[in-house]
Amino acid sequence: MTQQTHHDAQAALSPQDLVTRMTAITSRLTEVVDLETSFIHGNKLLDVPDLQPEKIRLSNEYAMDVQTAVENNHLIDSAPAKDVSTLKTAISQLRERLDLNAKALAAACAVPQTLLNAVASAAAEHRAPTTGYGKDANLRSPGQRTTAALSLDEKI
Repeated sequence: MTQQTHHDAQAALSPQDLVTRMTAITSRLTEVVDLETSFIHGNKLLDVPDLQPEKIRLSNEYAMDVQTAVENNHLIDSAPAKDVSTLKTAISQLRERLDLNAKALAAACAVPQTLLNAVASAAAEHRAPTTGYGKDANLRSPGQRTTAALSLDEKI
């Protein structure tokens, strides 16, 4: 649905229907964000990309609905107070879940970066000329290499 088509469809909705639609989209988007966050916390990062098409679709619909509501604030003002209150609660929950999701995504991105930095550092150290005493207490020559160890925790 193009933005203009969506906007035209919004104009045909009653205020209550618009608020009900926005609440449904907001709630479904919250569910998708929660699922994505649970995949990240459950170390199921390969499942996250499967959610992206729906997350993008819902985000776009949400943004267009919000734009319609901002441009036509009388629509929201004309809706029943109970429905508007439900919408506000749904939006508040979405914001909270998005904050948690952003933190989880940041942490998920930081782990590979930290691991990559550690591997690069170990590789650089391994390639660097070393002098000094080895395990056998003999003097190592500058070209003599040592082995570098790398271990991974299964939580990563």
